[in-house]
Amino acid sequence: MTIASPLSLARLACLGLVLTAAPTMLGHVDADSRLTAFGHTISDYAVADLHGPVTAGMYLAAVASLALLAGLRRMRAPVTRAAAWLLASWSGFLLVAAIVPTDPLGVELTATGYVHRYASAAAFVSLLAACRLMSRSLRADARWRDLSAPVQGLTLAAAVSGLAMVATAYFGDRVLIGLAERAMAAFAVASLVLLALRALKLAARPAPRFALAV
Repeated sequence: MTIASPLSLARLACLGLVLTAAPTMLGHVDADSRLTAFGHTISDYAVADLHGPVTAGMYLAAVASLALLAGLRRMRAPVTRAAAWLLASWSGFLLVAAIVPTDPLGVELTATGYVHRYASAAAFVSLLAACRLMSRSLRADARWRDLSAPVQGLTLAAAVSGLAMVATAYFGDRVLIGLAERAMAAFAVASLVLLALRALKLAARPAPRFALAV
């Protein structure tokens, strides 16, 4: 079994996506005392400990998502070309956001900060659009059909959380912006975890054996 086999890719995707939360949570421990999980974004924590655990979690999510996409394509899962491009875009934009940090708390946003902001926004818009398209295309395949409704529900919950984040950022003085962002991220990544677990289950099935005619 090679690293590019569907089973290896599914394992990598599952492991990476499930473990993404660990370094992110670790980055919240002993962080800047001015930061709170409810009132500040994940990016605020990442820049407070530049290239620390939170940034590592972003890299892990991006790589795991690419592994998932590759695995789904190898398995001929019902993923449209548009959904595949959007899922790849999510990973690409997330890598940009990890490489280019936002500005520290209390500092006026610079060009670097704007790059990070719009890369992060583009990443989640791409992911939500990809999940929405996949929730529809999954219905066409009996192996994946039962995941259509859960993926659609999680995508809707992520979209509502994202709208709440935008609303508080522009109209609500950023009250509970951290809570809204974390809810959005959790719901969106949960959709990918569901797909990765199903991919792992299908890839781990033994190949059918055919009796030779005598």
